[in-house]
Amino acid sequence: MKRLIYIILVLPFLLPACGEKINYEYQIQQWIKAHNEHNVTKELTFYPDDAVIIFPSDTIKGTTALRNLFEYDSVMNNVLTAKDLLIHHDTVIINSFTDQFDFGRLSGINELHSLPGMKMIFRNGLIQTTETTKITQEDQKNLDQLISDIALWMQDKYPYASQEFIETHKLSRHTTETALMHMKILKEYLSSKSNK
Repeated sequence: MKRLIYIILVLPFLLPACGEKINYEYQIQQWIKAHNEHNVTKELTFYPDDAVIIFPSDTIKGTTALRNLFEYDSVMNNVLTAKDLLIHHDTVIINSFTDQFDFGRLSGINELHSLPGMKMIFRNGLIQTTETTKITQEDQKNLDQLISDIALWMQDKYPYASQEFIETHKLSRHTTETALMHMKILKEYLSSKSNK
């Protein structure tokens, strides 16, 4: 009888430790906080070594690629917001996701808006797989136009570098060095336009 009373009294305290539910919304907000503070080391703690981010036109796999991408975002002063989250088991659907970064801000694209349905799948409390959605058609049109205009301008000023500029806009090539290069080129391009 004493044993049964002990189990009844102690069991409720043991259950959370054994099968504690993870607050995925809190996890995502903490990840975004680390990202927006440009704390790359902390941001990486939210991902396992074999994490994958699937973009509509590119895929990032593993810690090294993630670090490169997050360092690029840090140089770009990238700021994310996530709202309207739907949680089902270990999967979080984000229906409102926005992205601000200096490359866009300086050129008049204040914010990129992703289409609803971005998916983050957790494993053992970490973000295992992220499946992003495309940005809105209008945002994509504006971004494509900007990159095309800069590449056209570069054909005269840096004829051998214009293709490299386009190629390094692929997410898998994002590093601190490419971020610095992109910002340098953007500032030269904007300066040349203002001097006309």
